[in-house]
Amino acid sequence: MTMLDGDDASRREAVAVADAIDLVDNRHRRIARPHEIAVQGMNMAIGIDCAVRGDQRLRDHLTTKYALPPCLRAATTKQVALERLQIEDRNQALHCGRHGGTPFGDDDAFCYRAQETSQVRGTRVSDRETMMATATPRAKSASKKASKKSGTGAKASANSIDVLIAGAGYVGLATAAAIAHAAPHLSIRVVDPAPEGVWKKDGRASAIAAAASRMLAELGCWDTLLDDAEPIREMIVTDSRTGDPTRPVFLTFDGEVRPGEPFAHMLPNAALNGALRDICGACGVTISQGVAVSGFSEDAPGTPLTVSLTDGEEVKARLLVAADGVKSALRGLAGIKTVHWDYGQMGIVATIAHERPHEGRAEEHFLPAGPFATLPLKGNRSSIVWTETKENAERLLAADDFTFDIELEQRFGLKLGDIRVEGQKRAYPLGLTLARDFVKPRVALVGDAAHGIHPIAGQGLNLGFKDAAALAETVVEADRLGLDIG
Repeated sequence: MTMLDGDDASRREAVAVADAIDLVDNRHRRIARPHEIAVQGMNMAIGIDCAVRGDQRLRDHLTTKYALPPCLRAATTKQVALERLQIEDRNQALHCGRHGGTPFGDDDAFCYRAQETSQVRGTRVSDRETMMATATPRAKSASKKASKKSGTGAKASANSIDVLIAGAGYVGLATAAAIAHAAPHLSIRVVDPAPEGVWKKDGRASAIAAAASRMLAELGCWDTLLDDAEPIREMIVTDSRTGDPTRPVFLTFDGEVRPGEPFAHMLPNAALNGALRDICGACGVTISQGVAVSGFSEDAPGTPLTVSLTDGEEVKARLLVAADGVKSALRGLAGIKTVHWDYGQMGIVATIAHERPHEGRAEEHFLPAGPFATLPLKGNRSSIVWTETKENAERLLAADDFTFDIELEQRFGLKLGDIRVEGQKRAYPLGLTLARDFVKPRVALVGDAAHGIHPIAGQGLNLGFKDAAALAETVVEADRLGLDIG
C-alpha cells in the first residue's frame, strides 16, 4: 500500500508522487472519506462529490494490515489528481463548503481542482496526473486583492448593493431584517417615498398570528413588543341583521397554540414598524425615506439591475424587491400584470374606547353590508374594521360625530358599556388584487404588491410575513450555495 504522510516535514514544500496513492495519512488532523482528500498545509479537507461531515480520525497505532476498511479499499481504485490554481478570494473558493471546517489560513495561496482518473491502483501516472500537495505562501500582491463583489462576504460599495427593497412598511422591513439576520454580509437598502417619521402617526393596529410572532421572535424584536401586544384569547362569529335584538353565535375560537402562546395578538402598527426599524438598523440595513424607485434596467442578461431613484441616484442591485403595497408602482415598472376584483366595499377603521374590559375577546359580526369586526387592544380599547358599501362608507365619514356614533352603536352594541371613537376615522377600498407573476428576473413581489385580499380574519399582513420568510430563505440559500440571488 502506498500512503502519503500529510505531516512529513521533508515533503512540506512540494510533493510529487510517482506511484499511485492509496490513502493520504492525515491522522493528526482528520482522515478523508471516499472521494475526499486533505491537502497538506490546509486546515480543512476538500470535499469531492460530498460535504464534509464529522471527524473520522484513524487510531494512532493502526497497523498496515488493518489500514483500510473495505469501503475505503474499494474507493482507492480511483485516482485523484489535483491541479494547482491561484485564486484571489479564498472565501469565494470555499463558499459552498463553509459549513464544514474553516477557510484557508493567511499563508495559503492556492486552491486545487480535483480531477478523477480511471487509473488502476498500483500503476504509474503521468506528471499531470501526479498528486500535488503544495502549500506555497501567498504572494503579497495577491493578498491585497480583496474581493469587492457582493455576495462573497464583503459589503458592496455605496452605489452597488445586493438587495434593494421598495417600501418601508412591515413586510418590506421584515424582508430586509430576515435576509440581513441570516446573511449579514449581504448589503441591503430599503427606500420609501413617505417622509421621515410619518410612520409614527399610524394609529391603526394589526392582528399578528402565532406564526408571525414566532418569526418576529427569531428576528429578535418580539420581546420588545409584548408590552404593546394584546393577546386574542377568544373569537366569536355571528350572523344577523343590523337591527336584530340578538345575535346568535355560530362559531367560536379559543385556546392557545401551545401553553402560554395565544393564537394571535393585536399590535399597534407604529410599535411594530418601530421595532422592525430598530432590528434593521442593528443588522446594518440602510433605510432611505422620501425616495422611491423611478425605473430600472438590465444592461445585459445576468448582470445587476441599474435602478434609478427619484432623487437622481442610480444604484446597482442584484435583487429588487417590491414591497410597496397593493398599488405597487414597481410591479408596473416590471411589467407584471394583475387580476383585480373590486368588491364595491370600503373598510372603515377606527379605535374605540369602552367602559368595561373586553377580556381579550374578538368578535366578527356578519351583517348584510359586510363583516363588522372588533379586535381587543391594550386597556379598555378595541380596534374596529367596519365593512360597508362605498356609498354608505363615504356618507358615514362625511357625517357629524353624533350620527356616526349612533350607527356605530347599532353594530358594536352596549355590552362593553359606553363607547366613543378615539383618534381619526379612515376608510379604505376593498378588493382582490393578484399579481400574475410573483417573481421575474431580479425582481420579486412580497405582501400586498403580490396579493391584496379582504381584511377578514386579518390574514393580509400575516401572508406578507410568510412572503418575507420564504424570500429570505430562498435568497440566503442561493447565497450559501454561491448562486446568483437574483
